[in-house]
Amino acid sequence: MNKPTQSDIIVEFFKKERAKIVGDKSRFYDLIEHKLKMPRPTIRRALNAYLKKESELTLK
Repeated sequence: MNKPTQSDIIVEFFKKERAKIVGDKSRFYDLIEHKLKMPRPTIRRALNAYLKKESELTLK
């Protein structure tokens, strides 16, 4: 079993909490930062990469 990367952890958390996030991105970043104890740039990079990949899949 591979240990999940920081990105995997952030993405899984995002998927679970997605319904609660309406509009306010910075509050969501605060939430992840607080719950996962990770720096904001790491969170932003992981989420942007995930969302970009997701949007490419829906466009195909």
